[in-house]
Amino acid sequence: MFKLSAVLAPQRPEESLLALKDKIAYFKDVGLEGIEPSIPDPWRIDIKALRDMVDEYGLKVSAISTGLGYVWHGWSLSSGSEEVRKKAIEAIKKHIENAQELGAPVIIGLIRGYGEEPLEACMSRFKESLRECIAHAEDHGITLLIEPINRYETRLLNKVDDVIKLIKEMGSDKLRLMVDTYHMNIEERNIGVALMRSRKYLAYVHVADNNRLAPGYGHVDFKSIMGILKEMGYDSFLSLEILPFPDFRRAIRDGAIYLRMLMKLLSNKSS
Repeated sequence: MFKLSAVLAPQRPEESLLALKDKIAYFKDVGLEGIEPSIPDPWRIDIKALRDMVDEYGLKVSAISTGLGYVWHGWSLSSGSEEVRKKAIEAIKKHIENAQELGAPVIIGLIRGYGEEPLEACMSRFKESLRECIAHAEDHGITLLIEPINRYETRLLNKVDDVIKLIKEMGSDKLRLMVDTYHMNIEERNIGVALMRSRKYLAYVHVADNNRLAPGYGHVDFKSIMGILKEMGYDSFLSLEILPFPDFRRAIRDGAIYLRMLMKLLSNKSS
């Protein structure tokens, strides 16, 4: 069955992930198997110390999130500024090297950029950047995960089919699809059908309800989604990327409890 993880992100640029040890311990306490560190600057983190801290609690780094590089630093793989684009490429390359130490894939989400006009030229720049990142990932044996993100946050690669088309074009087994139930709820006409189409490419799943809160706090049909994932043979991580409501600990706890309940129902159904 699935493994559970959650995003752990600093709340301000000067905050270190290494100062969040109590939250990592809490992940273990509520039964998570993984942690997804959100790393805004890959040059300013002690990867060995992070690995040791995660190992201390018997957890696994499920993936490395890179979006804060765009949110806080403005790095964009599709930027019309060559300086900005090159900085984003170098950041992803450094994330890949860090990922080799952690044994984790690297997510390419918001760091692709918003999508400047003209959009065709913007996508061309993104593909050029991505090819360079893929070559580095192949050299280091690391998988890159491309996430479809809703139209309100980016104009590039909003739907599952957009990313599948890109993966086919790039032609590398180190480029895979990840999905996020929050974005899918906005962009996909039928989440289940989109998931079935992703079978050959899917390697990672973000879970959040339609309001970006913990699963069970909104209207997304997680029982159906998880049933389809199970039928597809997906057995990797479901990673909680959620708002900290009513607070961080309760959000993580409630999300984990809800997903575990559904996993138990699915397990009982198949036995």
